Amino acid sequence: MGDGANPQSLGMRAHRIAHPVVAAYAAAIALVLVLGVLLPFGTDDVGSADERVWSVLGLPFVGIPAIRGEIDALGISLVLGFVGLLVVVALVIALVLAPAARGALDRPRRVRAEVLVALGVLGALIISFFSAQAGAVQSGATGPGGHLLIVGMLSAIPLLTPSARPFVSPGN
Repeated sequence: MGDGANPQSLGMRAHRIAHPVVAAYAAAIALVLVLGVLLPFGTDDVGSADERVWSVLGLPFVGIPAIRGEIDALGISLVLGFVGLLVVVALVIALVLAPAARGALDRPRRVRAEVLVALGVLGALIISFFSAQAGAVQSGATGPGGHLLIVGMLSAIPLLTPSARPFVSPGN
């Protein structure tokens, strides 16, 4: 660099270089979250004709009450929890990752993003607990879905830090 280098133009160049990296990072997180929803977090009765595979996307459609052959409040609340997690994952992708990739994560969106990511981390931890329970059963096995959800949600946190603001917020 010469003595005549303009600090503003250097900052603009750095921003132009960093923007595609941030966009690729956000797209990778979105992919990990989608895989976390689609891939199983646990399997029941492994190796038998009654083997069941559980994923975040599939469980609300199968329904926990239908699994036990009865309808109870716990089963219904679990199904609603899985539906809620699906909504949170979709909102994280649409309202956190997409604006961050575009450089449009302004202050109001960032506050909403922090709440959504916190809810997503909590939901992913609950799924990992279910995954661990499936693995603890003699005829059960864990799957990658819960782990991918945790990795995806935790990977979204750096986009919300003050050091990332110049790359994910407008006007910087």
